[in-house]
Amino acid sequence: MTIHSQTKEITRSGQYWAFAHFSRLIQRGANRFDSQGAVPNVDHVACENADGQKVLVITNTDAARTVVLQMGTMAADLNLPHNSLTTLVWK
Repeated sequence: MTIHSQTKEITRSGQYWAFAHFSRLIQRGANRFDSQGAVPNVDHVACENADGQKVLVITNTDAARTVVLQMGTMAADLNLPHNSLTTLVWK
């Protein structure tokens, strides 16, 4: 986050928004669990909180696209906007 010294205008960076996504839903003591992906310019991390809630944070630094998420026998299509950060939560 940058605050302009004269105008006091606040500019929030991509790192600011990423930190907000991680800190809002991934709780202290959460465990990262294995997740795999092979889509270029799409990165992710998956964690499980102590209460069993699972959190997946996905970044897409390329053009808008649709990806398929799969966990066991469950699957879902997810639309990722251009240059985006998406957080999913489930139990």
